[in-house]
Amino acid sequence: MSEYEAKVYLSLVRTGAMKAKKLSVATGVPRPKVYATLRHLVGMGLAVEIPEKPRRYVPAPPAKAFENYLTEYERKTKDLVSVVSSLGRIFDEANNDKDLPQRDVIWILKGKAKIFQKVQEILAVAEDSVEIETCEKGSVLLYEKFNRMFDRLKERSIGVRFATSFGNHNRYVVEQLGHITSIVEADISYPSIFVNVDRRHCLLAVMQPGGAVSGLETETAIFSNNQVFASVVESLLHKKIKGGFTISTMLTAS
Repeated sequence: MSEYEAKVYLSLVRTGAMKAKKLSVATGVPRPKVYATLRHLVGMGLAVEIPEKPRRYVPAPPAKAFENYLTEYERKTKDLVSVVSSLGRIFDEANNDKDLPQRDVIWILKGKAKIFQKVQEILAVAEDSVEIETCEKGSVLLYEKFNRMFDRLKERSIGVRFATSFGNHNRYVVEQLGHITSIVEADISYPSIFVNVDRRHCLLAVMQPGGAVSGLETETAIFSNNQVFASVVESLLHKKIKGGFTISTMLTAS
């Protein structure tokens, strides 16, 4: 419908039978135009002319007036759904080569607040396992921020494997983590934090070398939900872990 036709039809629906003059006043449609508009509505089956003087017009019931339009739109919608479905099958058949390069999203996080917020988020949704690999200072940072979260993960029977370098700075932290996680010694000297939740939610943060233990203000992290990305990063870091050196080994040796 045109703007004039829409205004006149809505006015008839709201008010009922009306004369052309009153419709012109109620809708703002110029009087010379209102007659032509009413004729169009009658021709479209949206209005009915009452044969009296002066003539009045009433709206056709919307369900009846738009029945043909709705039927036509439903037919076109079904045809479109069928076309899209067919195109989807053709696309799947043509792109089922798993060896083709795949594109995914990687998020870049900057600053302590955003990095720790994301770590908090992915730890909270853990369902099966948590892998953490970090340097000596990183273990202190994570314990100070998330020791209660580690307790809750243990209560939920979610395994947390914590790999870190052992040293004087994190001696107390390593001992405490030994009660709530499966902790192993790792040769990780580079200032980094790697968190892999359910082998799906992966975050790798790089700290400023020589920075304060409490600082992650200028640090950068990358985060992804891509399983392949998580697997690649984890496999690289695992090469640095010394198998067999557990928390109990270190404490006994001391």
